Amino acid sequence: MRCSGYSKQWVSSPFSPRETPAAIAAERKLLRTILESSASQASAVEKRMESYTARLESRLTQLPKELETGLDPPRIAKLLSESLRQCFQRSGLPETGSALSQSCADLNSVQKQLLNVLREVAHPDVGIIARTKMPMTHSCETWQCVHNRWTTSL
Repeated sequence: MRCSGYSKQWVSSPFSPRETPAAIAAERKLLRTILESSASQASAVEKRMESYTARLESRLTQLPKELETGLDPPRIAKLLSESLRQCFQRSGLPETGSALSQSCADLNSVQKQLLNVLREVAHPDVGIIARTKMPMTHSCETWQCVHNRWTTSL
């Protein structure tokens, strides 16, 4: 007999005392079958998970190669290079550089001419200082000559 709930009423068992060990054995067998089936299913799931994990890891290691192949870095670099070149040309920097180069060349030319005139003026034998020691009439002619040379060289 077994106790049902808290009312302490004894209910008769569906199995007789002689059938109870056989029923327990059958229940054990059924539970063992269920447990073995569950264990084999769990083992199969574990093997599938290992297989999926291995495939996933393999794909992840090959991913950079696939990305590199799919992205084609040389082609992208070429496109970027061409785009930058076009932007540089549109910016006007090459023309500005050419204009500045020409201005520098003109300034260098004027500087050389000025240096030559200043050397003539400062020359110890024929320069302004040496000529100021000469008589006044001759000095005026010399100033006129220096002025003419300077204006023609510019």
